[in-house]
Amino acid sequence: MSNIIFDDVTSVLQYGLESQNKIAKLNQLASARIRERNFDELTELMDELLFMAGDADIRSLADKERHIEEYRSRLSRERMELLKEARLQQALREVNDSYALQIGMEIQEAKNALEAPTLKNALDVHSKTNVLRKRIQELSLSKTVAESFSEQLRLTQEQYSAMAERTWSVLTQMIPLLRGRVSMDASKLTISEARRMLRDHLSEAQKLQSARLPEG
Repeated sequence: MSNIIFDDVTSVLQYGLESQNKIAKLNQLASARIRERNFDELTELMDELLFMAGDADIRSLADKERHIEEYRSRLSRERMELLKEARLQQALREVNDSYALQIGMEIQEAKNALEAPTLKNALDVHSKTNVLRKRIQELSLSKTVAESFSEQLRLTQEQYSAMAERTWSVLTQMIPLLRGRVSMDASKLTISEARRMLRDHLSEAQKLQSARLPEG
C-alpha cells in the first residue's frame, strides 16, 4: 500500500485503484467458477440410486451389481471434487478478506490525509480534498462488495462440504444397503429408511444446483 502524494492530482485520482482492481478480478474469477460448477451428474447418480432402491427396477441382479459398483466409483469422484471445491472456496475467501483488509487500511489513510493536507494553494487543497472524498466513497463501496462476497464464498464452501458429507453417507450407507437388497438381505424397513435418506440428499443436491450465482 503506497501513501497518498497529495501534491499530485494523478496520485489522488488513482489512490486505491490497485486494491479495487484486485477485488473486482477475484470476484469475477470466483463467481465464474461457482456458476460453471455443474451438479447434474451428482443429482443424476442419486436419482438413479433412488430408482434402484425402488420396486420398479427390473434389471437382473448381476446388472444391478455392476451398476452399483459404477455408481460407487462415480460418487467417490464427485465427493472428492466437492471437497476440492470447498478447499478452493476457503482459499479464495482468505485472499478476498486480505484485499478487504488492505482497502480498509487505505480508506483510513485517506481519511487521515483529509484532516491535514499539505498544500500551499487553498483552492487546490479544496479541489483535491473533494476528489479524495469521492475516492473514499468508491473504496468504501469496494470494501462492502468484498465483505459481501466473502459471505457468499463462505456459504458456498459450507454447501460443498455438506454435500460431500451427504455423498459420503450415500457411499457408506446406501451402497451397502443396495447390495443387501440385491442379495435379499435387507429388510423392507431398512430400504424404506434408505430411500428417505437418499431423497433428502437428492433434494439438497438439487438445491445446490439451483443456488449457483446468476450470470452477470
